[in-house]
Amino acid sequence: MTLSVELLELAAAATWSPDVHAVVDGWRVSSNGGFTRRLNSATAVGLAETSLEAKRAVARWLEERGSPLVVRVTPLTDATTAESCERNWYLEPRDETIVLTKAIDGAAATPDVVSVDPLDERFVNEFFSINPRRPLDEDTWTRMIERVGTDASGLWLDGAAVGFVAVSGSVAFAYSVAVAVDTQRQGLGTRMMAAAESWAAERGARAMALQVLGTNVPARGLYQRLGYSEVYRYHYLQAASH
Repeated sequence: MTLSVELLELAAAATWSPDVHAVVDGWRVSSNGGFTRRLNSATAVGLAETSLEAKRAVARWLEERGSPLVVRVTPLTDATTAESCERNWYLEPRDETIVLTKAIDGAAATPDVVSVDPLDERFVNEFFSINPRRPLDEDTWTRMIERVGTDASGLWLDGAAVGFVAVSGSVAFAYSVAVAVDTQRQGLGTRMMAAAESWAAERGARAMALQVLGTNVPARGLYQRLGYSEVYRYHYLQAASH
């Protein structure tokens, strides 16, 4: 199946969603209690205002919800808008992220990887001990999971690896697949992805998608070996580091 940028952006928003969102001067702004930059940023789809007044309005909306000014630039962002925003708002590009996909129709059984309620207390504790990012409070995670409902699952290899998978229509997204440091290089990432693909295919998904930082060379190599291919890239604009 052909996956467009628009479809993947919608699926990502449905499977890992913000608490609140709005439109400010043509910018789609969102907030999720500070949990993940994609959900606490401003994104322009097409043209958006790039005046200093617009910057102040967008920054104020984000700051009132505890986030700094962060702009997300995707292939759907008008190039002139992105360039003007970077120049007029004194922001610099950071952290190019690659969106990869793969057609799925099931996968080999991985009985050691357990599909669990992503709100299970033991899973949540291990998920956030292995993953470097963590919500400011458990309620943030709970609200996000409740919005997805039964279309999501935690993936758990107790004491070794964790992940999260969610389905939106024909597309599933795998998030935060991580392996404990002392169990790396044992093929656990491959088994976690196989479990994610199997779970998603059973629920009608025809493609799996994921996001990886461009600088994460080991993860990119793994996903390439597993048959994933790049669809598009996006990056962030933030204030210059001092």
